Amino acid sequence: MVPEDPKCAIITFLTGVIQGGSSSPRIFTVFINALLEHLTYTGKALGISHGIEETDQFNHVSFMDDITEVELDDLGSQILMDAVQEFELWSNTKLNMTKTVAMSINGGSEEKDPPRVTYKQKQIKVCQATEICRHLGYCVTPNGDMTSTKGRVLEKTREVLGLLTHHPLEIKTAKELFQSMTVSVFRFSAAQVRWSQTELDQLQSLWTRAYKLAEYLPNGTASDIFVFPKKWGREELSTPINIIAQELCNNIRTGCLVHDDVTKSITVQELQRAKEEFMCHTTHELYDEMELWEWDEVQHNRWSRALKASHRVGVRPIWYLEEEEQEDKRLSWATATRSLRRLKPRITKVGGKRDQPMEQEWQLEDAA
Repeated sequence: MVPEDPKCAIITFLTGVIQGGSSSPRIFTVFINALLEHLTYTGKALGISHGIEETDQFNHVSFMDDITEVELDDLGSQILMDAVQEFELWSNTKLNMTKTVAMSINGGSEEKDPPRVTYKQKQIKVCQATEICRHLGYCVTPNGDMTSTKGRVLEKTREVLGLLTHHPLEIKTAKELFQSMTVSVFRFSAAQVRWSQTELDQLQSLWTRAYKLAEYLPNGTASDIFVFPKKWGREELSTPINIIAQELCNNIRTGCLVHDDVTKSITVQELQRAKEEFMCHTTHELYDEMELWEWDEVQHNRWSRALKASHRVGVRPIWYLEEEEQEDKRLSWATATRSLRRLKPRITKVGGKRDQPMEQEWQLEDAA
């Protein structure tokens, strides 16, 4: 391409196009990626990064056209915002100031003065610690509260329940309506956040209620016929735990382990912490170990959460990790004691009495 050459084609780049527009991929390829490279180069040259130890240093994360800069102080923030301003002048791509906010993220360890960062000599709006903002696809507060994201899913679910009450649609169409308006909202991106068992039970109840309304059935109809597997003669419709297992496993596989970058480094470190905490050597052992842990006990780690969800739906995920290729032959503490730990609650259940028909009870449970 030669500028001002009549023999060359005229290529026009548009901004503000709708999502999925033909010009969007070019905008990301030419402009957004170039801006990210500019921020990386500026940060490395001046030592501006998040400052967290035990991982590679970086100064921004991005999702589509949403970019978050991370720095240790206002000075680093100001330098990167000045770099963005330089890029804006060069590319003529305007920064959306209505969506641009500054926030202080310190894990709640101590009180800090609100950040003071300017853009073109104007103060950037400050997002308070408990104020909700849109961040990389999530509705979250600076102190990490994801309640708004979960509330949005529940609100949307109840809205669709209202549409399905006495609906005139065919059953198939009604189910498709629920899938497109509710399940998709949960899949993106609420399935990535931490849901307690109580919250999942509440959401599961709303979903099964929607399935009953779609088929003109009363609320007292058994819920199992909608969520149990097809091999048992059931419909095997989507459940929250199914979606969580799919999204967490897919995110780890395609979003975190594909490239040898900072994201993979952080993800592998989190896996190592999960192994150490649950005293396992491999992810296969970690998957088996999740049988003995309650859902709320494994929420703090993404790997244990993904494997617990997978265990509950009966699917064993496989990730090709370098450290797993040479599988550790040593017997881990978790594997060595799992049979005894599995036996303990059964003994406790019968009060430790030997005259209880425990063997027959176990056979019935296994058959069930």
